[in-house]
Amino acid sequence: MNETTALNEAITTISAIRKQEMHLLKEEVQQTYDRFKLVNVLKNTVQEVYASPEIKRIILVKVMGFGVHFLIKKFMNTPTNTPTSKTATLGVQAAFSELATEHAEDIKIIFEALLQQLVKPKN
Repeated sequence: MNETTALNEAITTISAIRKQEMHLLKEEVQQTYDRFKLVNVLKNTVQEVYASPEIKRIILVKVMGFGVHFLIKKFMNTPTNTPTSKTATLGVQAAFSELATEHAEDIKIIFEALLQQLVKPKN
């Protein structure tokens, strides 16, 4: 009877330990699942981009390049569709986009100054 009681106590102890470990394992699996959810991955990525000035600068430069490319394409819309005119238009677009990308900070400063002049209150 004494051995049976000791065995039952050992089984009860092991069961309690196993139950506690299972609970901890479930919590860890849930945390891992939450960490790798697509929404959380996107949210973390956006937070990292928002916190990084270098990434912000790169995005600004790229957006400015695309904007200049679009504007040049609109301004240089030629009625002729010869291969030479298309090639020349693409070359001009690429050149202006590259210039805008290289001088993004200067363009940003000029644009901000123009906006301040346009929005400046009259006294």
